[in-house]
Amino acid sequence: MLRLRIATALVGAILVIGGIFFLPPVGLAAAGGLVTLVAAWEWSRLSSCRVWWLRVGFLVAVAGLSLATWYLGQVLTMAWLAAVCVFWVGVAGWLLRGGGPRAATAGVRWGWLAIGLVILPALALAIAMLAERADWVGRAFLLYAIGIVWAADIGAYFAGRAWGRHKLAPRVSAGKTVEGLVGGVVAVVLYALAGLGLFGVPYDGWWPWMAIAVVAGLLSVAGDLLESVIKREAGVKDSGRILPGHGGMLDRVDSLIAAAPIVVVGLAWADAGFL
Repeated sequence: MLRLRIATALVGAILVIGGIFFLPPVGLAAAGGLVTLVAAWEWSRLSSCRVWWLRVGFLVAVAGLSLATWYLGQVLTMAWLAAVCVFWVGVAGWLLRGGGPRAATAGVRWGWLAIGLVILPALALAIAMLAERADWVGRAFLLYAIGIVWAADIGAYFAGRAWGRHKLAPRVSAGKTVEGLVGGVVAVVLYALAGLGLFGVPYDGWWPWMAIAVVAGLLSVAGDLLESVIKREAGVKDSGRILPGHGGMLDRVDSLIAAAPIVVVGLAWADAGFL
């Protein structure tokens, strides 16, 4: 299983990095939309949609909201992404206060579907916003956003295994610890410091760059934990089986769903001089 996980991760990393740097902007945005729709299909399953037409309807709604928001203009797109950032801050606070899965209920979980209609289009929109810039900077920032999630996951994994003692959200995840969270933040900071030179940061000073990285890294954990909540309520371990050894697409992009809007909104604010 470990070899299968490693092989899948390597192939996935090659496809992601290759797509970021070699696909045209439209192709890159389309790839982000496809990933979003696969994740949406799995989200509908976790929401207990057991009839195909309801799941297809949910996909159409996610796609329609994404496209309509995009074509109505950048202002509305940024407003959607900013609202989603506020949502993730609220989720983080809810989890820290002891929030967690509720008792299983019969029928469709309409509340989870409503949440999906808010956060899933934001992933497609965030990728499209970065993909729209055909230059090196736009593509580098997309890779940077994904790298923040990877750095946070790797740092949390090793720090948690070495020093993890205090549970971060015991009602949601038995494995995540406060020490792991700190290790993830340290890894993100180191990654951001390396990125100051590697990505050719266009800002004066390091403050905006570091602030975006740390906030995105912290809230990426909220994305991971929120998916754990819906999986626990659904009584499943993985969101799907599309990725051998890793589960479903949603299992791989849950953190990015939270981090990507943070990066896009943070960069926009930095460009406007707010950070």
